[in-house]
Amino acid sequence: MVVDAKKPHVVVLPSPGIGHVTPMLELAKRLVIHHSCHVTFLYITTQASAAQTRLFHHLPPGLNVIDLPPADVSALISDETPYLANLCITIRESLLCLKATLLEMQKPHALITDLFSTQALDTCKDLSIPFYVFCTTSALFLAFSFFCALDFNQHDTFAPVPGAFIHLPGCAQLRKEDLPFTNSGNVDEWHSDHLRRIIMADGILLNTCEDLEPEPVRAMQEDSFFKQIPMPPVYSVGPLVKETEPITGNGEECLAWLDKQTPGSVLFVALGSAGNLCAEQLTELAWGLELSKQRFLWVVRPPTGASGIDSYFKVGCADADPEAYLPKGFTERTRELGMMVASWAPQLSVLRHKSTGAFLSHCGWNSSLESVSHGVPMIAWPLCADQMMNATFLVKDLGVAIKPVVEAGTRIIGRKEVERVVREVIMGEEGKLIRERARELKEIESKVVHCGGKSYETLAHVVNQFVGCVSNGF
Repeated sequence: MVVDAKKPHVVVLPSPGIGHVTPMLELAKRLVIHHSCHVTFLYITTQASAAQTRLFHHLPPGLNVIDLPPADVSALISDETPYLANLCITIRESLLCLKATLLEMQKPHALITDLFSTQALDTCKDLSIPFYVFCTTSALFLAFSFFCALDFNQHDTFAPVPGAFIHLPGCAQLRKEDLPFTNSGNVDEWHSDHLRRIIMADGILLNTCEDLEPEPVRAMQEDSFFKQIPMPPVYSVGPLVKETEPITGNGEECLAWLDKQTPGSVLFVALGSAGNLCAEQLTELAWGLELSKQRFLWVVRPPTGASGIDSYFKVGCADADPEAYLPKGFTERTRELGMMVASWAPQLSVLRHKSTGAFLSHCGWNSSLESVSHGVPMIAWPLCADQMMNATFLVKDLGVAIKPVVEAGTRIIGRKEVERVVREVIMGEEGKLIRERARELKEIESKVVHCGGKSYETLAHVVNQFVGCVSNGF
């Protein structure tokens, strides 16, 4: 591999999963295009999904992708392995070749991982390579994670108790039912391991900005509680969202269908790279969409268990025909009203399309940022992990989303509630307010990441640090 010696050389290492690869690849592109870096993108091929491979088309000169050899994890994981353990074991085994891979390069100025590839820290220390972490979640989630790791013993349990709160230093109170760590009353061992490494990083890059998340960003930078850790320097360089994406197969059909619709009339329904619903909830969602009589573009997946993460390593694979698991006659009855696609749609292109009026989303951080950056209001439908926290943030703090109410005594959102929120977000008074707020934020966020904006200049400052560290014999 030939590296331009006149440019800073940065290695970017994401975790598997399109939710991690997408923002890390966008960071890599920004470093190349806007900050004159040469970037080597290390791609973990073990369990890579079909959708991930589509991301590597039309890369800019100066951004090279190196596939790390597949690791044999068959004896270490099974269908019963929790997804975070599966992810971390896959990364650990895939990075056994990392030192040799880095030694084959001219010494890079820095290596950047995400929150779940921090096993690279030891190799970076051995080779005296500055180590940075790019947070692909919200700043609020990261602040809460550090709070749990440092202060957890002061609390008896984080089990959901409606109406109860946790006070996060320097931030607003958090509802217990929105917290990601609720199953065992403790932070996951894998997550704790990553947090211990993150605090040894040379810096943390946040995929957000102070206009979006002023309290958690400032808390991690200034609050006395977080200074106990101590936190490495924290830099807001976002929101970084995709600017382009490949359009293939059913993507062209989706956009052609949208071209025929009235501006602002279509609800885009997509629950992320890991989002599946149980059969009962899938049925209620279908009936609600039909009853609303609003136009919709729905990325449909087969029903599954309640984990909400069954498709994590499979996104982009072909699924069964939706007619096999949707209410009988639904496809025919809604033929003139909506369009359904199996498994995947070009989300960026759909969100920026003039016919898209709202987004029913799982509230993953990437999807949330894409929706905000394109001025599209949301129906918040969180499924797992940090999504509950993101959903409340989008509704209460940003004012760009509405959230359906779960039926009392169940975990299901009924069809009449689906009908109500769909009608509201597309044509109601509350929907009008959040549409206006979404447009306001679009204008704000478009400025911070471009030349002269605060996030742009912060990333330029970090690149200068990369160069300085190596020049000073880091």
